[in-house]
Amino acid sequence: MLQAHTAERPDAADNAGRDAQLHLFFLAQPMFGLAVSFISYPVAVWWLRRFFENIGLETNTKFLIFLLASVVSWLAGTAAAHL
Repeated sequence: MLQAHTAERPDAADNAGRDAQLHLFFLAQPMFGLAVSFISYPVAVWWLRRFFENIGLETNTKFLIFLLASVVSWLAGTAAAHL
């Protein structure tokens, strides 16, 4: 079907190459968001642990830190994927 289409329009092959590049670009966007999410999670854990120590909440904050760091990581990855 692509051959018949290229026979009718000589620029169709160029469009197919451009479509393939766009497809790779849109596949790379979620992967970029995933990478940002992986990087932002340990940073968020470190920052939240330090923050809670500075305000005097040093005990029983592990689940809260996990929950907040997960949300921060998810938001950072989603924002990076939409850029």
